[in-house]
Amino acid sequence: GGFFVSTYGPSQLCFYDVSGAFVSGSTEYSSFGNKPVPVPAGVYFIQFQVSPLTRLPALMISPGATVPTGYIPFGGMASKLPWQDKKLVILGDSISATGLSIPALLAGTGMSLLANHAKAGRPVREMGMTAAGVVLTEADLANADLVCSLLATNDYGGNRALGTLADAYNGSVAATFYNDLFKLLTLIYTLKPTIRVVFCTPLKRGAFEDQPVYPAANAAGAKLDQYVAAINEVCSLFSVPVCDLFRDGGFNLLNLGAYTGDNLHPNAAGSALHVRPMIAAINAC
Repeated sequence: GGFFVSTYGPSQLCFYDVSGAFVSGSTEYSSFGNKPVPVPAGVYFIQFQVSPLTRLPALMISPGATVPTGYIPFGGMASKLPWQDKKLVILGDSISATGLSIPALLAGTGMSLLANHAKAGRPVREMGMTAAGVVLTEADLANADLVCSLLATNDYGGNRALGTLADAYNGSVAATFYNDLFKLLTLIYTLKPTIRVVFCTPLKRGAFEDQPVYPAANAAGAKLDQYVAAINEVCSLFSVPVCDLFRDGGFNLLNLGAYTGDNLHPNAAGSALHVRPMIAAINAC
């Protein structure tokens, strides 16, 4: 029986009662922002569509028939996401090479893809290369604003020695995962010191081919969560934000069948799930 008002005119309105049953609908308020919309009696839920918006937070809704005094909308039609219109370079393995999550990642960040250098089977020590297998050069990152890499599942699966944080320093030649991370970040920042980097920890995984099965240790005696810890430690040395897909990616041993096709590689549904924290991490950095 009251009113609500939105900063942008809803193109379609639907009203529902407390049980979710449809009450009525209207297109009367299309294109009319800041116009009071009467709510029919008995309505508990309102569903509305507003288009176009450059970003979800641009839409503001308030109860009542007028915009409150002192109300300042957040964003607006001309607002941009932090990385909107910037250039993205992707490094990684088969999970990134499939490209399933890339459209959503670009849509959620407003970025455009400069290059996807991910390649199936790559461990971290090989991620400083183009998709063609050539070591990255200054030219490859010259027009890039941000590098994102989902890494380490092949290091766990391929039994790469873990090492310790002591391996992550300039001049170390240790053949360990810690040193591989250090060398990759050193390469990226040597080629372009002003570039922004976001590393993503591996997703949880199940039985795949003849590789170790999480949560068991691999043949090198290291568990998947130890590779995750190494990523966080080395990234901390470089002040690189980490998107913790191991913790926040939504995958667990009970839903791998729904979100992967083989207990390792995300399907379309899995990609749509794990890309959300990736978007949030990029937008926050």
